[in-house]
Amino acid sequence: MSDIDILIKVRSVKDTFRKRLTPGIGNIDRRQRKPSKHEMSMAEVVVREFGGKIKFLKEKRQEGIKMPDAIWSGIKLEIKEASGKSSINNRVRKGVEQVGERGIIFLDISKNKKNIKEIRTEAINRVKRSKTESKSKYFHINIIFFKKGKVLDVVEIKKRKA
Repeated sequence: MSDIDILIKVRSVKDTFRKRLTPGIGNIDRRQRKPSKHEMSMAEVVVREFGGKIKFLKEKRQEGIKMPDAIWSGIKLEIKEASGKSSINNRVRKGVEQVGERGIIFLDISKNKKNIKEIRTEAINRVKRSKTESKSKYFHINIIFFKKGKVLDVVEIKKRKA
């Protein structure tokens, strides 16, 4: 185990995630940007399962600046669909870039043939690699794993300040 792994804590938070919100209570604001059909359906799942307000953001504000898809009750939210063999790694890497130091990646794995254990491990390892490569001193990323109408797990990955 490396020194970086000692500072990184990974745990399932499905039962306690966003408990201050009320499932089914919330709204989706599309005034800044019309989301894709997939983004909209996943935003509806988020409100149904957890509640809260989702505000879709404009695609880009400045060149070179990564933007998340939305803000969900004050936290950056990136919605990704991972269907292919290498898509977990690619989608999570891009999601991490877009949410920055703190945010939520909603990962739709409905079309992925891998099992949840493999997907979960691959996603966690990608977050660790991405944040180690960027030399982040602190981060707090949650990944919601969703498949065919059901939230399978919510994983919290965070690195405390050394």
